[in-house]
This record gives sequence, structure tokens and C-alpha cells, in this order.
Amino acid sequence: MKEIAQKRNIFIDWLWWRYSVILPKLILRWKSVLRFILEYFSVVFFLRTFFAPWKREIVSYGSSIDIKRYAETFIINIFSRLMGMIMRTALIITGLVVEILVIVTGFLLILFWILMPAVIIIGLLLSLRWISISI
Repeated sequence: MKEIAQKRNIFIDWLWWRYSVILPKLILRWKSVLRFILEYFSVVFFLRTFFAPWKREIVSYGSSIDIKRYAETFIINIFSRLMGMIMRTALIITGLVVEILVIVTGFLLILFWILMPAVIIIGLLLSLRWISISI
């Protein structure tokens, strides 16, 4: 027995696939990359530990009361915290700049994905018009 194939419009199927299947996946991948960048640059962690010493380098004050040793230790610990702030600031700024670049690039990619069928159709119509004018 012969089965009769259901007549379907391939263009409609393509549009359905493009906007119902691939577009949500594209948006999910974009969100995944955005989360990855925040984790890769440890932005949230560095914001939580912003004032902590860099690499946890601190000097103990000791048990004796020596003003000179206390002042040296205080200055070294402050310097360690300042180094931590500087390094964390640089990494946070780098992470946020990359995040902004990915946001803009992802937005443009999704916009391109949405508008591309219309651009193709308009381009074909304009080229047909140009061919008919030149003939």
C-alpha cells in the first residue's frame, strides 16, 4: 500500500524551526555564557571578599607589646588589603567589560537571527526588481 505523504510547506516548517526550536536554545546558550563569565572572573566572590587581604597574606601581631612591631605589622596588613582591593578591582572591571561585550554581541546575534529571513526576502525581491529594470 502506498502512503500519501502529508503536504507541508517547507518554508513554514523552516520558520517554525527557526523561531520555536532554535531561538529559545540560542537564548539559553547566551544566558549560559553570561553565567560562565561571571563565574570565570569570580565577580560575585571578589565583591564579597573585596576588603580581604590578597592571597590571605597577613602578619601576626604577636603576643608582646612592641609599638614598632605593631606599626610594621599594621602597615604590612593594610598594604596586603590594598593589594587585594587593587587586584580584585582589576578582575571585577575586566569581568564586567567582557560581560558587557557578550551582552551586546548576544543581543546583536539574536537580532540578526530574528531579522535574517526578512532581510533575505527583501534582498531577493530587490534583486528581482533590479533584474527586471535592467532587462
